[in-house]
Parts: sequence; C-alpha cells; structure tokens
Amino acid sequence: MTMPENKKALAILDDDPMFLKLARAVFEKEGWEVREASGWAELLPLLYRDKIRLVLCDVNMPGPSGDQVCKILKDTNLSGTPPWVVLISAEPPEVLEKLAQQCQADGWISKMTPHHNWVKTVNQIWQKI
Repeated sequence: MTMPENKKALAILDDDPMFLKLARAVFEKEGWEVREASGWAELLPLLYRDKIRLVLCDVNMPGPSGDQVCKILKDTNLSGTPPWVVLISAEPPEVLEKLAQQCQADGWISKMTPHHNWVKTVNQIWQKI
C-alpha cells in the first residue's frame, strides 16, 4: 500500500524480532505508520511498493550490514529519490556517529537511549523531508 505524501511512515530494518516489536510499538504510539524488514530482500519492496521515505537501519545485520545498506541506497538511487536513512545500533555513540558519516546516513540513534529520544530524533529528521 502506497503511503500518502503527508503520512509519517518509516521502515525498520533489523534482524531482531524483539527489537522490531518494541520499535513498532514505540513509533506507532507516536502516530507513525511502521513497516518492518528483517533483511535487505524484505526492505526493497517497501521502498518501491509503499514509497517509504525514511528507513531505520540496524548496523549489525547478517548479509549487508545497515551501514552497507545505507551506502547502497544513497549511491545507487534504486528507488528514485534516495530514502532518508538513520542508523540504529547498540554500538557506542562515537562508533555509530562515525559509521553514519562514512555511509552518508542522515542520522543515527543509539538503542541504549530512552525510547522518547528515538522518536525525537526521527521527528527532527522527518521535518527535513
């Protein structure tokens, strides 16, 4: 289902089903439409079919890691306009910030921060879209 232009929608790419469930609950509570992908192959249809413009990518993924996925999306422009990408990880903030810069991510979120900070960061990025 294609998302309306003004609908706050995001995709979460993470191989941990418990984290996907938690993140979905956090963002849906704040009015976000959430799509989930546990791998690269599941993410692509969301970008094409649902026209998702914001993706949260876990860094530590089997197959292409989140930072590799980000780089692919930014470099190859597979879905027309590249989506905005936010890396998410339990890595130390300084590592996560460096990875985000290297892969041209639009932001990063530490899984170790309180959930309201996740929403705050994503809302700030959404304002730029």
